[in-house]
Amino acid sequence: MKLLIPRDIYSKMLCYATAALPNEVTGIGILETVPNTTGCVQAFRVSEVRIAPQRTSNGYCEFEDEALHGVLLDLIEEGRTEDLEKLRLRWHSHGAGSVFFSTVDVKDIEENTLDAAWIVSLVINTKGEFTARLDLYQPFRISESLTVEIVDELPVELMASCRVEVTKHLRPIAGPAPVFADKVPATHSQGKSGAYARPYLKGGEENAGFFGPNQVL
Repeated sequence: MKLLIPRDIYSKMLCYATAALPNEVTGIGILETVPNTTGCVQAFRVSEVRIAPQRTSNGYCEFEDEALHGVLLDLIEEGRTEDLEKLRLRWHSHGAGSVFFSTVDVKDIEENTLDAAWIVSLVINTKGEFTARLDLYQPFRISESLTVEIVDELPVELMASCRVEVTKHLRPIAGPAPVFADKVPATHSQGKSGAYARPYLKGGEENAGFFGPNQVL
């Protein structure tokens, strides 16, 4: 399974990590599930990250008491109660050091401070390295490594404005499409540079892991 991080959000996390040097920084994030054509979850997409009051050093960081409650209250005040259940990402930096889940990290994961049925944990550093894992607590306990991909996405506002212009200026040609004998039908793809070109964001088939189509997340 994969953890998809839009480039602008990943850049924000790198800025947090760099600004915190030589110390670490920890944060929380909102996750969206990405299903395949059968409805099984095949990836997780980070849609937002935040930080909150915390204690930190160059080898450890932790939220202050009630910090997570403050994040929840902020979302409620913003009228985003639907996102409360999506706060499933716990991430932190290791400064410029290597990325791995330390014994302290594993202990925090086992304690499941978010009290969620499942969470995704991510460790990054300022050198552009990262590692992630998925932990399921209900209905049974299991852990699985995730492949992290930084994806380029079309800006939402720009896409919306372009759709308006296309609707305004483009008119379909009447009748059948012209046939050019000396041309080969285009079958190229957009490559792998953007989330919009990735088959798993368009319902591509991949291993669904242990999340089935009827699994309630």
